[in-house]
Amino acid sequence: MSWLRSTGRRRGNKLPSVGLSVLLLAVSVLMAWKFGLLSWSYWQEGGVNTSRSEVLRNVGLLGVGLVGLGFGIWRAWTAHRQTIVAEQGLITDRFSTAVEHLGHDRVTVRIGGLYALKRIAEDSPDRDHLAVMDVVTNFICSLAATFLF
Repeated sequence: MSWLRSTGRRRGNKLPSVGLSVLLLAVSVLMAWKFGLLSWSYWQEGGVNTSRSEVLRNVGLLGVGLVGLGFGIWRAWTAHRQTIVAEQGLITDRFSTAVEHLGHDRVTVRIGGLYALKRIAEDSPDRDHLAVMDVVTNFICSLAATFLF
């Protein structure tokens, strides 16, 4: 059950702020329904002790709130995409450094490179696992060729 093991990354909900925004919208609609703000008569004539100008103000506030909600969702999505790009750049840098360590003269540095590649394969199994295994396999074959021949 390796999928239960935590690797320090959040794998579940990728956009918690979008989920929170949708939840807040649902709660707002339910509250408006409970207090009668969604009835047609309220928007036509106003509520109890409510003038038409207050109704127009409330409509304006609702419109601004919906625009703000849309902006918040767009901003959360943009931040999420930027995080993914930054994470992939970091993994690429780690991969390059680990491969450089494999070519080092000292054995301890090479072993560190192997451990770094193992960690990359665990952190990014969908994208980098095969590339890491290919590099490690070629590294082992090149070592075997130097010792055997």
